[in-house]
Amino acid sequence: MTYTVSGGIARLVSDYRPRVPIFAFTPNPSTYQALAVYWGVVPVLFTVSSPTATASSSTSTGSS
Repeated sequence: MTYTVSGGIARLVSDYRPRVPIFAFTPNPSTYQALAVYWGVVPVLFTVSSPTATASSSTSTGSS
């Protein structure tokens, strides 16, 4: 499992052709598409969220 913005780590690991799938988490749609053609790489596109943003919004709505 890797986190990658550009896809470099997933491509590097793919060269070794491991027996297990390489899950490459990326917030970049173009990297997601590019990684789909590499051997053993399963790209996963996700949206970056800020844990402090959700904590501050729940705090501000919960207080009187």
